[in-house]
Amino acid sequence: VRQLVLESAKPISSLQGKVATGRLDVDTMIKNATARGWIRLLQPPGGTASESGMAASLTLLAGQQGRTEMMIGRDGASAGTYNAAINITSTCPPSIPADTCGRHPVA
Repeated sequence: VRQLVLESAKPISSLQGKVATGRLDVDTMIKNATARGWIRLLQPPGGTASESGMAASLTLLAGQQGRTEMMIGRDGASAGTYNAAINITSTCPPSIPADTCGRHPVA
């Protein structure tokens, strides 16, 4: 994290000699951090994916199937063991059976 903070700081002439690098740029820091991710969810056909690849969305009706892909690995990734959790959620309330979700209006 320290390296991300230092790399994303923006130099400001009035701070020269007072701080090591400059003013913290949180937006750049977050973009740099997500760019270093080793797993990216790609946009599913008919769906969406975030710019960072940290989230993807696809809406399906009951009985439909969907498919999406992910990229694993990145340039400069060191050898080792990596872990990830992929969460799949439904907006169908528990009172409606999953095989009929989407066929009934959701209140």
